Amino acid sequence: MKKSTQPSLCKLLLPILLVIASFESFAHGSMIVPESRVYNCYLNNPENPLDPACAAAKEVAGTQAFYDWNGINQSGANGNHRDVVPDGQLCAGGQAKFAGLDLARSDWEATPLVPKADGTFDFEFIATAAHATRDWIFFVTREDYVPTAPLNWDDLVEFCRLGSVPLSANSRYILNCPLPQLSGKHVVYTTWQRSDSAEAFYTCTDVVLSNSATSNGWTDEGPLVAQTGLIQNNSITLRLFNQAGNDVESVQHTVLNTALTPVDWAYAFAQTVNSQSQYARIGVLDPNTGQITPIRSSHTNRIYTRSSLSLSYEVDIRIIGDRINLKQ
Repeated sequence: MKKSTQPSLCKLLLPILLVIASFESFAHGSMIVPESRVYNCYLNNPENPLDPACAAAKEVAGTQAFYDWNGINQSGANGNHRDVVPDGQLCAGGQAKFAGLDLARSDWEATPLVPKADGTFDFEFIATAAHATRDWIFFVTREDYVPTAPLNWDDLVEFCRLGSVPLSANSRYILNCPLPQLSGKHVVYTTWQRSDSAEAFYTCTDVVLSNSATSNGWTDEGPLVAQTGLIQNNSITLRLFNQAGNDVESVQHTVLNTALTPVDWAYAFAQTVNSQSQYARIGVLDPNTGQITPIRSSHTNRIYTRSSLSLSYEVDIRIIGDRINLKQ
């Protein structure tokens, strides 16, 4: 009987399965509300970051870390996080590829955290691959932490611990935690330990805390990131939608007489929205007063919507008949 020279189905499938397994063991997630340090850099034009801290991180370790924002992990942690992630390498999760995230700088972009009426905050972690969970542990830097020094384990204090949390329909883990009674700029450090594996994931998130924080009814929807200049007759439009997907409001800013840099149009657009919109504001939230004020920046201003309405949004840029969708 002649032996077949065709490869077996098992041999054909093995390389495919290995590729799938490799991919799934890599891509898992990161904090997006508030944005983790790595996710913020990913949103901030990875090839040419406008944010100074992200630009410095790129100089240290290149751009690949930003594209791999969902893979800061250690495969053999098994809850022994201090053993697998050395001091000074916490934001990188002990991985050289993410070393730029460990830079000791005071200018990492930070998100003001506004607690709910009960003093808690809903952290949102997006899962590009969901896993069975042993625990989530949240740490925050101590009151006397100096941001220009390397981040070590002894700089952190635990403030929240959760077990298995269900995954929402849009692939988010909503992690409700009481906010620590601290003020000023801090780093929130999160560990996510799987229960079906020894693998764990690590996240550094820069935040601003305030004991008297108030949102005045606004929900932080994320940053307004301006990456390219605009010329005369280009326009930027903020569109708001209700939970049914119906249009609620549209505010447009048109470039009239001269070309605008990303910083210029982001600032002008924020001013237009704040003067015309009933349901949205763009700017930087003062956690003590709840006021939202735009600043001259291409990436620091954030979009806020009325909390009571549960709105979603989209920012459209029209460039001579073309439209660039920034967020939906």
